[in-house]
Amino acid sequence: MGDENIPVAVESVLMSSQGPIVMLAPKGAAGSDRVLPIFIDQTQALNIQLALEGQLSPRPMTHDLFSQVLNELGAIVHRVVIEELQQNTFYASLYVQVERGDDASVKRFDARPSDCLALAVRVGAPIEVTPKLMAQASIPRKDVGPLPVTEDEPDDLGVSR
Repeated sequence: MGDENIPVAVESVLMSSQGPIVMLAPKGAAGSDRVLPIFIDQTQALNIQLALEGQLSPRPMTHDLFSQVLNELGAIVHRVVIEELQQNTFYASLYVQVERGDDASVKRFDARPSDCLALAVRVGAPIEVTPKLMAQASIPRKDVGPLPVTEDEPDDLGVSR
């Protein structure tokens, strides 16, 4: 795989004694014995869990609103990359594809991983982790518990990217 980013999926949102954790697992067979836990705040945990369940709130949540604004401006969420961990803080980038007439470009924005994950899960955008971060911060799956049983679910949960 080299230096290419690792495609991941949100496997679950768990509660711990230290707060909510989102578990990222590599897609496919490679590296499936490890997961990347990221501590997030309670609001983001709720947003991600609702998106995983395909539920929409009666009023738009922040990530729904942001996606709608992007769409109205001719942009979509292209992908999310969780990049590094420094002093117990994860860093991520949100990549947004912007189309203006015949011109399309991808813009990068520094963002909190929890915001990126909530948005990506809601709109079905790809989530990636750098190999360096996966090697640095992932933990053995056996330390978390059994793999959750899931049904085949659509990647797009009803909100435009």
